[in-house]
Amino acid sequence: MTLTLNLPAELEGRLKQAAEAEGIGESEFVVRTLERCLLEVRRQAALEMLRRWNEQDATSDPAEIEERRRAWEAFKAGMNEHHSSQRKVYP
Repeated sequence: MTLTLNLPAELEGRLKQAAEAEGIGESEFVVRTLERCLLEVRRQAALEMLRRWNEQDATSDPAEIEERRRAWEAFKAGMNEHHSSQRKVYP
């Protein structure tokens, strides 16, 4: 994809300096910067999704907490029993 940007002179100068400091061309610097930025956007979205799941699953019900603990222990035991090495997955 070809993208043409009209950068203010000050931003263009900063771009050139930053690319030069990394020893790469301006185009490669912009691509790398966009990749990092977009990866961070995805990371933040994933963290937000996990935060919402934690909120949705939150409970103070002792019976529910105990059931979740038992399910977790059963899961760990199953994983330790049915995997391909002698090392425990969940010690």
